[in-house]
Amino acid sequence: MSFNPGNQGSSSNFNQSFNHVHVAAGAIANIGNYNSQPGASKIEQLPYAKEAPYNASGVRNDAFCLVNTRVGIREYIDNWLINGTRSPNIFLLHGLAGTGKSTLARTVASTYKGQYLGASFFFSRINGGDVSHAEKFVTTLAVQLAEEFGDFRCALEGALGRSLKITGKMLREQLDCIICGPLGRLSPESVYRPLLLVIDALDECGEKGKSVDEQTGVEEVLELLVRLAALEGHCVKIFVTTRMLFQVETFINRQGESIVVGDLHNWDAKETTEDLFRMASHRLGNNSRLQLTDVTIDTLVDKAHGLFIWMATACRFIRPDKVRASERLAKVLHGTSKEAAEGLFALYATVINDVIESHPENEKEDVRESLREVLEVLVSLSNPLPLHSLEDLLCDEVTEIGSVVDNLLAIIDKPRDGLPIKIHHPSFCDFLRSPQNPLLVPGAREVKPHDQLAQGCLRLMNQRLTRNICRLSVPGMSVSEVSQEAIAHHVPVHLQYACSHWAGHIQASQDMVNYGRQTYNFLSTHFLHWLEALALIRSMNMAYFTVVVLEQIYSESPEQRLQRFIEDARKFTLNNRSIIEQAPLQVYCSSLAFAPTSSIIRQIFARLAPRWISRLPNVYKDWSAVEDLLDGDVGKIINTTFTSDGKTLISVGSTHVQKWDFMQRATLTTIQHSATHKENVMFFSATSSLISAAGTCIEEWTFTTKSWRTVVACGRWAPILNAVGAQHRIACVHADHTVRLWDLNTKALLCTILKDEAILKVAISGDGNTLATTCGLNIDLWIRGHTYSLETWSDNMIQDIALSFDGEKMLVTPHDGMGAHMWNLKVRSYINFTVPEAFVSKEGYIDRHATFSPDGTMVAMGNFKIIWLWRILDDLPVLLGQHTKDAMTPTFSPDGQWIVSGSKDGGILVMHIAGQHPWHDGNPEGITRCSVSNNRVASMMETSILVFDIASGRKWETFQGKVLAPLSPHRTEGSVGEMVEGIGNLVDQICLSPDGSKVAIACCSGEVMMGDIDTGRIERLQGDPVNTVTDISFSPDGTMFVSCSDDDKCQIWSLNMYEYPSVIFEDDDIGPRLMVAFSRDQTVIATISSDMACVVNLLNYNQKLQKYPDQIAHPIALSPDGTGLLFQDNNGQIRRCLIGQKTWVGDPIPYRSLPYIHAFTLDRRFLGGWEDAIKEITWCPPGCSCGGFASLYTLDESATWVMRNGQRVLYLPPSLRPMTAYIRRDCLVMLATNIDLVILKFRENCEAIMDAED
Repeated sequence: MSFNPGNQGSSSNFNQSFNHVHVAAGAIANIGNYNSQPGASKIEQLPYAKEAPYNASGVRNDAFCLVNTRVGIREYIDNWLINGTRSPNIFLLHGLAGTGKSTLARTVASTYKGQYLGASFFFSRINGGDVSHAEKFVTTLAVQLAEEFGDFRCALEGALGRSLKITGKMLREQLDCIICGPLGRLSPESVYRPLLLVIDALDECGEKGKSVDEQTGVEEVLELLVRLAALEGHCVKIFVTTRMLFQVETFINRQGESIVVGDLHNWDAKETTEDLFRMASHRLGNNSRLQLTDVTIDTLVDKAHGLFIWMATACRFIRPDKVRASERLAKVLHGTSKEAAEGLFALYATVINDVIESHPENEKEDVRESLREVLEVLVSLSNPLPLHSLEDLLCDEVTEIGSVVDNLLAIIDKPRDGLPIKIHHPSFCDFLRSPQNPLLVPGAREVKPHDQLAQGCLRLMNQRLTRNICRLSVPGMSVSEVSQEAIAHHVPVHLQYACSHWAGHIQASQDMVNYGRQTYNFLSTHFLHWLEALALIRSMNMAYFTVVVLEQIYSESPEQRLQRFIEDARKFTLNNRSIIEQAPLQVYCSSLAFAPTSSIIRQIFARLAPRWISRLPNVYKDWSAVEDLLDGDVGKIINTTFTSDGKTLISVGSTHVQKWDFMQRATLTTIQHSATHKENVMFFSATSSLISAAGTCIEEWTFTTKSWRTVVACGRWAPILNAVGAQHRIACVHADHTVRLWDLNTKALLCTILKDEAILKVAISGDGNTLATTCGLNIDLWIRGHTYSLETWSDNMIQDIALSFDGEKMLVTPHDGMGAHMWNLKVRSYINFTVPEAFVSKEGYIDRHATFSPDGTMVAMGNFKIIWLWRILDDLPVLLGQHTKDAMTPTFSPDGQWIVSGSKDGGILVMHIAGQHPWHDGNPEGITRCSVSNNRVASMMETSILVFDIASGRKWETFQGKVLAPLSPHRTEGSVGEMVEGIGNLVDQICLSPDGSKVAIACCSGEVMMGDIDTGRIERLQGDPVNTVTDISFSPDGTMFVSCSDDDKCQIWSLNMYEYPSVIFEDDDIGPRLMVAFSRDQTVIATISSDMACVVNLLNYNQKLQKYPDQIAHPIALSPDGTGLLFQDNNGQIRRCLIGQKTWVGDPIPYRSLPYIHAFTLDRRFLGGWEDAIKEITWCPPGCSCGGFASLYTLDESATWVMRNGQRVLYLPPSLRPMTAYIRRDCLVMLATNIDLVILKFRENCEAIMDAED
């Protein structure tokens, strides 16, 4: 629907001449952050463009229509709005630049505020930043709607609670999730009816990181508006203004009569003329020196050619200088032009020439050069800056900025309250590049605004950036706890600008490669300071984008050290950005302390590492292979697939299918599917189709109708249980013990394999030409139309089959994981090979399906939570990454350089094969248990024991057959002591004596040994035969230890005569004993079994002081001093009791699950870790004097932070979070989730050192 009361006409070439030219710095825009800060509501965490609303701060009073102007168009808009559903829901008003579209849009928004207006978004390339692209378009509208309507706010909070990962999604997904969804759940009475949205200057919406000429953002926003206007149950009216672009014209033609279209420039020529006359009279009529007549004003109106920006500029030019008002009016009237664009550019030239001509002849060239330099800088800024900030930024590069601005107030807006100065209208940017610009004279000195801005940014950052710039009190202080006033004081606007845009200006400069040395000097001095500053201003995303830009700039630079630094900086930023954006000072603590030893940044900035940590844990040598973690927020990930070009990743979840731009790590689209058997949904990259095989048919998802379409009907056979596919072929496993292979292109059945038993595994090669199936022992093959049968070498059931892409190799693994072989299917014989032990789970089998690399030289495998990579020619696999829940089948990229893996946790790990994590110390066994004394830590692996000295960090190690000598004064680390009979069996339990000189060892065979750490001797103890030792505990004075076993026995050993146990006692009523401990006074021993606790008097072993058979369902822990018992009762609650007195402590704690981690402090507090949080449980009732002392350090509820006196001081990366922890006053010993030992020791004067560092 189109309505133009005036003359209709097509856009002139003036439209093209005003196509936007992006002059912001380089390839990066001001990117806001997704601020998941503690204490902020979910809505406050949404990215918000603060300059987008019509009434944003800094909007001039003259930015609205004068009274009694634009009467006709405003009445038409009013009728369109009030008519509701009887008129189209979108009103698109286009027109030439300067016709007053933004003024009208702002007036419309102001008129209906509190009546119909729900939200507004005013795009602007002059303001730049968040309003120059659409990244925050949807979230900004959502926040405004939440501020306007309480019911919508509640609905939005609920939507964010279900899906907080908003910013990584496509705009359409954001719209559905946080606007359409919440609105759809509200009644029409909950919001205005109609509900008005005002979108201005859509033509100024570019794509983030690209010039505004690339108007891809326009099409995307128009699609969003159509979707929003069609929302059922609500009358959503959308008023849009824009210049006529190709994309807009295409949209108008496609929508036809479903939208209202207006041409403002040709709306009503008579009304426009009258409004321009009224505008000139209002702004110039009160100047007594001019003595304006109606004829003069009519002349001005004629010269405006319908452009309100021409009239506004002319009035600003004439009025400010009352002394020269008549002279300037004469200059304006003297100019002639036939077209609007020519007239506007001529007026700009008049303004500039007036400034030049007001100076003596010998100064004109300098004035011209100064004007050009300042104006080029102004239009090259990524974001406008206040005048004083711009002068501070460019104090050494550009002078006389203030005087130039004062002379060009007709063109430049200079607010009086210190707000940013900016060009009045974007058409002036186009004028500067036009031939009509009088500053472009032959022989003029070349101006390099981006070089000047880059130099200013680097100089300012070198001068102002420092450690703890905002003087935060503790290392773990959150950004949300820092006041905006403090940030603005310590990180002023121009420093914020420099931190965000310095690399973009280097990229846009003409000599970007020559900045190599300056860039390196800055990064090697202030890289960590720069990250801290970006985190404080909540722009941490800019760090990663900046590093990517630097990689592009210096990819071929001769500065090799700069290239290596930037590569390390990218990995450092990627691995640490989430914690730095929460707590900026952790860039010096957690980020630096846990960086790999080979990290260049760790080495260069070692001086900034926290000195209040006296001992840091051992870390890996190289960065993790994990480059990114994609979180699609779509539930469990079932499988992942790459497109053939490797540019797009498809992840199939339990409810959605997502397409990802793999290089940008961003979602392209999300499709909700409704497959019955979600495990059998797969994406076929060869045909770009989503296929589901379940029940009685094979179905394909139709994206247009959002429904499943039957491809192959299988109703005459038994239901489909499982399916695998590749290329255009799919193999279906049926309940009648058959496998059928289909060609989806021809719908032809290629083969049927019938077995007598249930088919357990099926695999298909990547080219679709080889199929392998097994019922447990033998393997049936279909290779290019021929069938074969292979007999295996073992009586073990086959657990897994994997085929290489070309079908020439096959990896077969039995259920016990042992003796797996690689088959050469060309000759159908196996290669003499055994799968590396690390691929096998602790339960003795491989848990997930393996995947070959495209060239068949590597195998990736998801074994429970861990992703392994094994190069077939190497013996030892490497650990690439770890999920929080079970990993699904990994996938190689087509070039074989990347591996992606989905998980039940909904995350997708992106790993590069070059960045590998071997097991710590090259030992693939992994640590299973720890024991801590006052000065040493013993860690247990399957066949060896590591003993660490906490103070020095040194270690010594026992292996089968030999003992490596301890670190005594007459020995050196790593020297071999005398050969003695070694452990010889799998280690099951260990316990260090309180002084750390002895270690009690129990093997799976039931043997008990005593190791003397200082002499290196290990002796077997001759005790009563037992099945399995379940726990060992030393007495507090270290003179004896007690062991308990699963055959009801407890044995007490004296260190003076431990050839035989001094006491053996057992009780058939108690059952297998699981834990044992001495009391603090060594008079009783406490033990617990699976359903009972017991206290034994050491003075009379036959006297059982207490038994606790009642209510114990699952014992959890026995306190180190043997006085406290923690267990889960039959109702699922956690109970505490002092077993010496049989008294309960506190109220029951309602938990339905057992803790997965636990830790003890020396003041008898217990930290239990459940799935939702870690809870601290105190053994003793209030006022009880337990004789212990308070631990300075502990863990927070989520086990992610080390706490000191209740304050967060050190963030623990996911791989270092504890499964078991031992806490003493100045030390934390943790068995981490990566099955490695983590020892952290702190200095006593921690606060004083922190203050000194600040």
